[in-house]
Amino acid sequence: MKKLIFFTLLFYCLISLNAQVKMIIPFEPQIFKGENKTSIVYEIHLKDSLNNRIEIEKFSVKSNNSIILNNSEFINYDFKSDSNRYLKNIWIDVDTLPIVLLNTLKYNINGIEYQVEKKILINDKELLIVRFPFKEGIWFAGGGPSDSSYHRVSCQKVQSKYDADLDGFVLGYSNSRFAIDWLGLNEKYQFYKSDEKINEDWYGYGREVVAVANGKVIWAKDGIPDNIPPKYSDTLYKAETAFGNSILLDIGNDIVVLYAHLKFNSIKVNVGDKVNAGAVIGQVGNSGPSEGPHLHFDIIKKIYKPFMDGLNRFYSQSISYTFDKYELIGKGIVDESGTNFEKVIIDEKFINRKLPSSDEILMIKQ
Repeated sequence: MKKLIFFTLLFYCLISLNAQVKMIIPFEPQIFKGENKTSIVYEIHLKDSLNNRIEIEKFSVKSNNSIILNNSEFINYDFKSDSNRYLKNIWIDVDTLPIVLLNTLKYNINGIEYQVEKKILINDKELLIVRFPFKEGIWFAGGGPSDSSYHRVSCQKVQSKYDADLDGFVLGYSNSRFAIDWLGLNEKYQFYKSDEKINEDWYGYGREVVAVANGKVIWAKDGIPDNIPPKYSDTLYKAETAFGNSILLDIGNDIVVLYAHLKFNSIKVNVGDKVNAGAVIGQVGNSGPSEGPHLHFDIIKKIYKPFMDGLNRFYSQSISYTFDKYELIGKGIVDESGTNFEKVIIDEKFINRKLPSSDEILMIKQ
C-alpha cells in the first residue's frame, strides 16, 4: 500500500515538473485602423508538450494593471490525430499606442493548477496603403474586418510544429483575418436586378478588378466556370480550385495580394507579368467555392518559400492594411436570405487611410 501511495505521488510530481504548456503568440500582432477605432489583433496557440488535456480556468489581458479582456473561451483546435490543442483569437480596441498587454492564463492538468503569462509591446506604425481593387462604384464589405467576422475565425490548421525561437507549438495560420468579400450594389443598395440565380443580374458581376499596387503576378488561375447562385460543388475545395479563378500579386517584402472567385475567362495577366497600380487584371465572378458574385480580397504575408509550392499559399498570415481614400455611405444590415438588406444605416463621410469594417457600404471614385 505504501509503495502504491509513493508511486502515485511520484507520478503526480513528475506531471507537475514536466507539464509544459506552451502559450505563444506565433505571429506579429496586427494593428487594425478603422473609421472610428484602433484595434490590436492576434492569436494565442496553446498546447502541452506532453500532450496532456488542458482545462482552462481563466484567461485575461491587462494593460496598466487594468483588465481589458476577461474571457476564458478557447477554441478546441484538434487536427486529425493531433489533439489537446487550443486557439484563442484576440481583438482588443485600444485608445492609444504604444501599449503593453499582459496575457495571463490559469489552467489545470490532472487536478494541478498552473499559470503562464506572456507580455507583448505594441508600437504604433504606418500601415501598408493601397488603392481600391475597383475603379469606381458602390460596394458592400461583406465579412470585413471585425471580431465577429467569419473571415476572422478562419484558419488553416497544420500538424503541431515546435518552434524553438518561440518555445511553443504553431498550430495553424490565420490566412484571412482581414479579408473582405466585396459585393457590388446599385444606387438603391440592391445586390441584383430581379433574379438572384442569374449571375448577370448581380450588379457586381463582370465589374473590372484592378491592381491595388505595383507588383508581379505569381499565380493566375482561370478556366473554372462560374457557379449558378447560390450553389457550388464541394469538389472545388482543393488546392487548385479553392479560390476559383484567382490571381496572386506579389507587391514586395513577401507581401502578396489575393483576388479570388474571378469571372470565367476574364483574367488578363499571366504568371511573371509586371503590372502597375490601377491596371485591369480581371473581372468580378462567381467561381470556386462561392455562392454569389463577389471578389474575395485579402493581403497576406508569405510564410513558406517557395510560396506557390502545393498548398503553401494557404499557409500565410493575413495582414492589416489601409485604403488610400473612399467615401463611407453607411452600414448595411443583411436579412436572413443573405441577398438583401433589412436596413441601411446612412452615415456619409470621406475616409482617408483606413480599412472598412464588416458590412460597411462604400462609394469609390478613383
